[in-house]
Amino acid sequence: MIVVALLIAPLLLAAGPSDYLPLKVGNRWTYRQTAGDGKETVVNRVTKVRKKGDQQAFVLEVRGEKGDKTTSVLYWTADGLVQEDSTAAKFSPPMVELKLPAKPGTVWEWSGTVTIGGGTYKASAKCQHTAIGKLTVPAGTFDVLVVSKTVTVEAGSSPIRITTTDSYALGVGWVKGVLDANGKRTVTELVSYELAK
Repeated sequence: MIVVALLIAPLLLAAGPSDYLPLKVGNRWTYRQTAGDGKETVVNRVTKVRKKGDQQAFVLEVRGEKGDKTTSVLYWTADGLVQEDSTAAKFSPPMVELKLPAKPGTVWEWSGTVTIGGGTYKASAKCQHTAIGKLTVPAGTFDVLVVSKTVTVEAGSSPIRITTTDSYALGVGWVKGVLDANGKRTVTELVSYELAK
């Protein structure tokens, strides 16, 4: 694994930041999501472009096979990939999801509030690019950059801790995510993708 990481490191580090999540209207990713005994197909799709100051922001729609839908607004800044205006959870200030420089060892923190299910709570996050390497998912084998996050939400008498491990492939986007919260694990893996030309 170390040899593989050393061989692909120059390629990953030379990539432009937006190569880790290509955002263009029409891009579509289909995932298999497993939580406990349940499995579901989830489709992420870039549906439109909005202006965010002097740059473009992209609306990402996430739709499950049961009809549930959320949307997020994503855009690239000098700091990295930022998510805001999510209908699932709104972070204020917006949280950097993928920090620049995109290389192992890059560490960042966030603090503010998160609005979930009608309530607003104090929250903080510790994030890090932890590794590079190869990863196999149903859609194939990819060279990936791994991002680990621990989010702590001050809800009630005992804080809620959410950990995520997300893997991004050059020219493809998010290929795998593992989310642990409240003793439950959700694993999301890329099955197929279509990138607009």
